[in-house]
Amino acid sequence: MQQESEFKMGGTWDQHLTRDKDYYFEDADCVVRVGGTLFKVHRFLLGRDASAFQDMFAMPPDAASTSGGAPREGSNDAHPIVLYGETEDEFRVLLSALYALPSDLQQYATSHSNVSRLVTISYLTNKYHFTSTSQWAISTLYQVLVQYSTPPVATVGSPATSPTSPTHPAFRWDIERLPEEYDLNSCASELLMRVMDVAMVCGHDELAALVENRWIDRLWNGPATPTPTLPRLDDRDRKVSSYSRADEAKWAVSVADRWELKRLRGVAYYVCLMELGEELGRVAQGASSSSLDTDGAERHDSPSSEESAMSSRGSTLDDSPTAGSRAPPLTPAQTSRLLLGHLSLTRLWDDDLHVHAPGIPAPSPGSCTYHQHGCIYSWVSSWREAARSPHTLKFKTYDVLGRVRSMEKQLVGSDGLIVALTPGCRRKALGAVRERVKNVEDGLGEHFRGVIGGELN
Repeated sequence: MQQESEFKMGGTWDQHLTRDKDYYFEDADCVVRVGGTLFKVHRFLLGRDASAFQDMFAMPPDAASTSGGAPREGSNDAHPIVLYGETEDEFRVLLSALYALPSDLQQYATSHSNVSRLVTISYLTNKYHFTSTSQWAISTLYQVLVQYSTPPVATVGSPATSPTSPTHPAFRWDIERLPEEYDLNSCASELLMRVMDVAMVCGHDELAALVENRWIDRLWNGPATPTPTLPRLDDRDRKVSSYSRADEAKWAVSVADRWELKRLRGVAYYVCLMELGEELGRVAQGASSSSLDTDGAERHDSPSSEESAMSSRGSTLDDSPTAGSRAPPLTPAQTSRLLLGHLSLTRLWDDDLHVHAPGIPAPSPGSCTYHQHGCIYSWVSSWREAARSPHTLKFKTYDVLGRVRSMEKQLVGSDGLIVALTPGCRRKALGAVRERVKNVEDGLGEHFRGVIGGELN
């Protein structure tokens, strides 16, 4: 049974406090308060593993305690150690890991792992410097997501190479997979955000790269299944809701800006631009100081970039979002970057891509007699013809990837190139097109840096 107590603390009467029903042990010796809940746990568990609590316990008692005044902090319900920055549920998850038997912890390394809880354990053990436990938690999180998430969908638009490709040795098609709400291919965007945040906080580069690559795959191809909302810690309210592609991009924009992830940032802003192009045009005509909400509507009360980042970090480990959580609205600075990216990509097409064909490397001596006046001339003409074709122009001018991919498809199937170019030059020309497409994709982030407040961002 939970018990309520009322204590006088700091000279004023505090609100009712509740003793936790699971982690208030009468034989324990350390009282901790999180929110309105009291936990009474064993000091040796909190102080192990060179944790921050060990340093706290090692501090000498204050003068009031040694002179018979106020009891030492954490000694009873009236004088608990007060923790800030996490919820009662999150602290319970931390305690569950500290009190767990080895067999219980092993469950986290299986396809039945509760990834949401493992993220919380990773974050809090890192925050309170439980060194070995933190290393175990973040490593286990990485291994579970690598081994038990379904392989990414490999289609046009996906990165050419990825550590999460189906050819990776960790991927097997005959093993049991994580539930959809934890699978990187189909989980809620909030979970991707939480995993990326904890990977960056804990300095786990492999996990950060895994999430970034998988998120980029999802931005190009969409989630594998309808996206479920993030489950609560107690596994209730597992309702399924679908996010639009614009919502997915906005979550990614928020995370990429927070951690300065160049590749994710470029793709996220680009997809956001493709989805909100018409709305951005309306904003540019007189509402540039406002930001765009999830559904494309203007928001004049959105927080600043700094406030948005602080809000996201503060809710990073919130395991109980409401069903159908909305994507974070674009801030004015992000809207400005999109508008500047629109202009930069349009100029890229007008001034460069549709005019300048990729160069064909010089052939070996004697292999192409009329290279300069034959193959080169025909290749440039074919490139420009493809740039003017209806198949290419059906894409918006700022959709440079859509256009160059369309041109690549046309040139690969062109009978005219087979006749006009030698086999060796044609092979090199098509290889140069593939390299051009890759360079455009890899360079997307440069178009969305923007000049904000007089500085290049």
